[in-house]
Amino acid sequence: MTRAKATKPNQEALADILRALSAGFLYPDAAWLVRARRLLSEGSLLDARVDKIRILLETVSREELEIEHVRLFGSAELVSLGLATHLSENPFEQAKQAAQIAGFFKAFGVEIKEGMRPDDLPAILEFLGYLWLKVFNARQKNWKDKEETARSAALALARDFVSPALSAMAAKMKDLRAHEFYLKLAEISKEVSDAALR
Repeated sequence: MTRAKATKPNQEALADILRALSAGFLYPDAAWLVRARRLLSEGSLLDARVDKIRILLETVSREELEIEHVRLFGSAELVSLGLATHLSENPFEQAKQAAQIAGFFKAFGVEIKEGMRPDDLPAILEFLGYLWLKVFNARQKNWKDKEETARSAALALARDFVSPALSAMAAKMKDLRAHEFYLKLAEISKEVSDAALR
């Protein structure tokens, strides 16, 4: 039985999609698999893009993903999960961009999880989802200023940092012949990030 597809998810569904995509980039231990499956099966995720990730997750072993995660994102860091490294080759520029991203978190009173950099992709995708949830909640309460503040921040973060970094990251992953799960995860994360910019 096929689930109905939402052509343009509302901000609440968009937040759930971003949270699920964020989880996809975390280290795939046993607890990760349970959480990823739960996030991908939530009722609001009626989206063809999420179906692709859900199907891929059902057709690959966790051990296979664990090996690939270590190869791509592990200590050798063939592909960095830090978005600033994909935005510039200059380390000073990278530090500046990471600080700008950290400013978004600080402006909304959000603390970055211990052990994560401010430009870590999982943290940014989850934060982007949080911003869209704030847009949704403000709209429900008719708080126009708060809605516009959260929307402007979400759009600026996606446009200036997430989208261009994910383009570079996906290209690098293709060159490295990354596992289809991680390739699709990067491509779909970019699609979802870009969707609100149109």
